[in-house]
Amino acid sequence: MSSTLLEVTRAAHEEVERLERLIVKDLQTEPATSKDRLYQSHHVDIYEDKDNARKDEIAALGGQTATGTNVFSAFYDRLKEEAFGRYLDLHELYNEYINSKFGEPIEYSAYLDIFSQPDKVHRKLKLTRQYREYLEKLLEYLIYFFARTEPLQDLDRIFSKVMTEFEEQWANGKVQGWENEGQENGHVSSPPTVLDLDYYSTV
Repeated sequence: MSSTLLEVTRAAHEEVERLERLIVKDLQTEPATSKDRLYQSHHVDIYEDKDNARKDEIAALGGQTATGTNVFSAFYDRLKEEAFGRYLDLHELYNEYINSKFGEPIEYSAYLDIFSQPDKVHRKLKLTRQYREYLEKLLEYLIYFFARTEPLQDLDRIFSKVMTEFEEQWANGKVQGWENEGQENGHVSSPPTVLDLDYYSTV
């Protein structure tokens, strides 16, 4: 039986409304555990495919990535280590921190207390390539963790707000660890030039 464009459109709208009702019903049920809450969030977010995760999953239906990693076991192993979104797994970044010029030899539990306090790192060490790369990896992990554990949050809106607040604090010289660096004579200043020897290799 052939359908007209209007009938197809009407059927699509009915399907959307049915899915919206199912989502509302699902969200009205309070999850008993954090694991259930995580599953509930993923059930709702799976249809949006904002990050092309569905497309990637379809491409990897064989269960293998281009590097030969088993997609499903790697994902679930990581999720179990993080106790379904209850804990961060920062062991790799911890090892990088304690073996770096800007870090110090401390216990993992102490690292968990200070990893979110970049003002504890000396200003000159913050300008090195090693520290910048460490921060990029930390940010990448935290975004990945947040996107998996809070899939219904709007990351773009959150980042926009954070960037606005940071730029305001920087302009007023109120960023911890960078006080009086943000403004000189009423003008926003650029960071001081420091020679980073990490860019050069020894002979």
